[in-house]
Amino acid sequence: MFSNKQKQMKIIVMSILNVEIKAKSDNQSEIRELLNSKNAINKGINHQVDTYFNVKQGRLKLREGNIENNLIYYIREDKKGPKQSKIALFKSKPDLTLKEILSNSIGILTVVDKREKSTSLKT
Repeated sequence: MFSNKQKQMKIIVMSILNVEIKAKSDNQSEIRELLNSKNAINKGINHQVDTYFNVKQGRLKLREGNIENNLIYYIREDKKGPKQSKIALFKSKPDLTLKEILSNSIGILTVVDKREKSTSLKT
């Protein structure tokens, strides 16, 4: 009934409230010290490709990276400063099938290819 590939796919859908803060600093060593003092988790350098799809409301992106791979739907205001988002997250594995289905059915809005240092704080 299911192929081995389908049996291996881990399907988790989560509803998350996220607050995102992006900052630029000329004193990265001070920031690293602060993060270390808060027991931050350094995930390393993440190369990720975010493919945004055409949707009527919010944003839908497929994130393909070396640290995380997710299909993410979120709603947030377009404003400067801290942004609060309501997120629905589907954890996926790197696979062209999901991207092909979304591309063919609703179309690609844009693609963002980036590298960034990834650090997490537990609350």
